[in-house]
Amino acid sequence: MTRKTTPTATAPPPYQRRAEPSRQLTSEHIDAHLAAFAAAGGKVEVLSTTTVLKRIQADPTRDAPKG
Repeated sequence: MTRKTTPTATAPPPYQRRAEPSRQLTSEHIDAHLAAFAAAGGKVEVLSTTTVLKRIQADPTRDAPKG
């Protein structure tokens, strides 16, 4: 008695990184959207903790570290 062979599933192709032109295209789209946003009067607020940390370190009412 011969066994029936079942077809084996082929492995999916390995993940391929996008080509550089597509990244450039994405960057151009983002730049265009930001330019349109700015032209319409929009402002981008840059969030950072740098100024907050500078104020905390420069606060004279805080105790100086003992060392």
